[in-house]
Amino acid sequence: MLLLGARTWQALSRFWDGTGLLHMMRGEWYDSVSCLVAFSRSAKATRPAEVLEFRHTLVRLMRCRVLIPLRVQSVLSWDFD
Repeated sequence: MLLLGARTWQALSRFWDGTGLLHMMRGEWYDSVSCLVAFSRSAKATRPAEVLEFRHTLVRLMRCRVLIPLRVQSVLSWDFD
């Protein structure tokens, strides 16, 4: 019984470590996108169309980065019987 408790504690510890790392990664992605949008602000006066296209592309790429793992998760949960 002691072994089962230790293994359960280890699995739970790994789960929370992974969850914390995912939240940290999410924050890093948010910071990098925020910086890119802020850096493009100075060029908005001279090239507004290109800046708008860049920002839209950036948002679409970040959205794909979020949606792809969700799609993979839904495919893995399909029942193929």
